[in-house]
Amino acid sequence: MNNFIYENRTKVFFGTGCVKEFLTSLVKDCDTVMMAYGEGSVKKNGIYDEILNILIKSGKNVVEFSGIMPNPVYGKVMEGARLAKNSGVQLILGIGGAFESLSHIMETYFSEPDEQNVSDEIAEALMRSVIRNTRLALDDPENYMARSNLFWDSMLSENRLIKLGKKCDFTCHLMAHQLGAYTDCNHGQAVAVLHPAYYRHIYRSGLKKFARFARNVWGIRQNDKTDAELAEAGIEALSGFISEIGLPKTLRELGVKDPSELKEIADSCHYSQGSYRRLGSSEILEIFRECY
Repeated sequence: MNNFIYENRTKVFFGTGCVKEFLTSLVKDCDTVMMAYGEGSVKKNGIYDEILNILIKSGKNVVEFSGIMPNPVYGKVMEGARLAKNSGVQLILGIGGAFESLSHIMETYFSEPDEQNVSDEIAEALMRSVIRNTRLALDDPENYMARSNLFWDSMLSENRLIKLGKKCDFTCHLMAHQLGAYTDCNHGQAVAVLHPAYYRHIYRSGLKKFARFARNVWGIRQNDKTDAELAEAGIEALSGFISEIGLPKTLRELGVKDPSELKEIADSCHYSQGSYRRLGSSEILEIFRECY
């Protein structure tokens, strides 16, 4: 583990009924309360009115700001998932969000240090949880336990806990961000398209970790496989999971219609300090073309 400093003073109230049970007591010493939420779904699903009414009845002055903390009661991230699983190009953005949690964990996991460390052990457990609960939520979009587990997985994937002592990669995210900037494609779906191709380019530079990924996340046995063969099998398992949950496999499916713009996008991509191997714009262009 690399050295780090960690401080976490966030108090989390998680589960059914927490708003009604705890909100009034939480704000009893406050005159003004800020409501943080996203782009409007919070108003459509009822939680905005519920919270606002509680605060107004408590005599609070309410101010509003963008951003939202997920709640599995109100946010059914997999609603309509069966459509995505069975209808080809019809995609449900919620599945992309679930996969992005997996993507965040992988971007941290596939980076130095690679010797046994606590952050990697936690990351492996989280990846297995995302995979398992995404499948459960696809089979039953009303499965509260699966949804709540996915929300907690999402929080743990990006609250710095598993990043402690790690360099972190995020090259794939940087490529996806540039694709989104040029084409307005969905980010979670973009990283799903890019990850297998990106990993096929870099896995030999982090061979032991990719072999471990195959064993500890996908349950693939080594048997007579070389580490390279085991690593390749793990990447194929990831690719198969992306297909299984109905996410796109090509940039065309994302709506990228003009392959001639891929060079400009590749040239705009930035280098991540934590990656196993530095990619130049020409190799990033190769990845884009393989994904097209």
